[in-house]
Amino acid sequence: ASPTSSPAASPKKTPLVSRGRPLAKPTMAYSLSGGSSGSDSTPYAVSLLRGKDVKVEGCSWVSSSWTTVGLPELIGSGKVYYELHIESHDTPQIGWASEKFRFFGDTWLYGVGDDMESWGVDGARCKIWHGGEAGSYPASWSKEVVVGCAADVAAGTLQFSTNGVWISPPTFTGVRCASLYPAVSGQMMASFKIRPEEWLYSPPDSSFAPLSACARTPQPLRAPIRFPGDWVLAKGLHHLAERQKVDLLTSLRLSCEVVLPDLTDIGLEETEKKLRVEDATDEHFDFVLDVEGQPRSGAAWVDEMLNSLGLSSSTAAGAALRLLWRAESEVRSPRLSAKLQDLCAHQVALVSGSMPSWVLRMGTLMPQLFDRQCREVLLRSSAFGLSFALHDRQTREVSRRYSEVMKAAEERVAQAKNLGDQRTLSQAYEHLFELTKQISQDPEVWIGSMTSELAKVDREQIWEQATVLAECCLASSGVVEVQFKDETGFGRGVTQGFFSDVAKELQRHSHNTTVPMWAECLESEGEFLRSRRGLMVQPLAADDLRLPAVLARFRSLGRLLALALRESFLV
Repeated sequence: ASPTSSPAASPKKTPLVSRGRPLAKPTMAYSLSGGSSGSDSTPYAVSLLRGKDVKVEGCSWVSSSWTTVGLPELIGSGKVYYELHIESHDTPQIGWASEKFRFFGDTWLYGVGDDMESWGVDGARCKIWHGGEAGSYPASWSKEVVVGCAADVAAGTLQFSTNGVWISPPTFTGVRCASLYPAVSGQMMASFKIRPEEWLYSPPDSSFAPLSACARTPQPLRAPIRFPGDWVLAKGLHHLAERQKVDLLTSLRLSCEVVLPDLTDIGLEETEKKLRVEDATDEHFDFVLDVEGQPRSGAAWVDEMLNSLGLSSSTAAGAALRLLWRAESEVRSPRLSAKLQDLCAHQVALVSGSMPSWVLRMGTLMPQLFDRQCREVLLRSSAFGLSFALHDRQTREVSRRYSEVMKAAEERVAQAKNLGDQRTLSQAYEHLFELTKQISQDPEVWIGSMTSELAKVDREQIWEQATVLAECCLASSGVVEVQFKDETGFGRGVTQGFFSDVAKELQRHSHNTTVPMWAECLESEGEFLRSRRGLMVQPLAADDLRLPAVLARFRSLGRLLALALRESFLV
């Protein structure tokens, strides 16, 4: 047939998937929501705030131990009312919590009204609670009771009723907070009633709105956010919380969507489809290094860092911070220190790398604004990884609770050694062992023991083996424990002695002659270099043949110092 009479040739189709080409992986997109879902049409659900052993069904719950529950997704900022229908109760504390009320899973000791961010009434013991026991309550509750709770946030008053009978005047006045939500502590079987059709009684007057009319928090994102594959979940959660302006330490639900690649693009070799992350700027420490990995400095870097925090030079705070930086002022900010101290009290956020970005940036840019204690806590919680962060928090809690009794037990052992009485010494050691066992079984302070990296070192080759040890422990998540060859001693005391011996070894005249790290001192006598003003680095010409060996030794020294700092050894 002639070309003119032939049918039109069909265009060549590109195959969807080329042979041997891997299929693009789906990604996960996340969003936070309060309650069962971010939608206003879905049912509400009780959230466990403190404690455990609670069975929840919607707004009803049964607790077999003393716990704290609430509805943190319903935050009222005007005049709001709800009822609590109780079928049974034991030591209840019923009322409201502010947006600053902290959640502590598995911790039951403090409930509603036991701190300054919550207010509660107790008709079983006839008491009111705010910052602890705060007075008497004039109503008494039977086993089954309906408690009405009305809050006027603007006026700062909280009122309560028993089976429809209101207590006058208001139980709490002068309440100062931006918003409140229902919270209840106790061992009980009860239900929150937040809609008018569920109420058995009425609020104080018609101006009080039902709690169900409040906007649910947090508001859902318009589009879920995709994270890079190397982000840990805690980092992603913090990023979501910043986007939605909610506190990470609240009862939130994480929703997830699977984002599939567009199959029409997979077969096109010239197209490489990449999923972009929105506002993923909260990197770890990359912001302090330039493209060559060197520390950044200078006014341009300061401007970049402050601008990234929303502190441009046109703002009063931004201008003041730039002025302080140029003057190298030692001015300390009590408010920033207090804010950092408050953030450092959030154990989960602190050890999981989920602190706000301004903490690391301002701590690096202008550390003098914060007090030393906060800077040390931040360093130990963010610089050495999760294992050491948890270990540091555990050590601090053990010291806070048991330092006095541990000191007394150790003094008892020392006294028994001085007396030379074996029976007394045995009893002292037994007492110390029982105390150590008690600490390890205390769930409030003890998380677990860290793994140890045991290194056997020859004293005759201490520097050479210390260099190898520092290199081997760069990526280790365990504590270093040193034992010297042909010696039986071990423990922190021996490891401390190892670091001290290494520091002393670097001061030998014989070492410094072949690898000149330090300038020779006129005060030095004998085998070691010494100076009351400290050792000074020996300047060397760029073409000095000894320079590579000196740089390698300083690099090893830096690693050993970092290792000693991580292990909390003073060298």
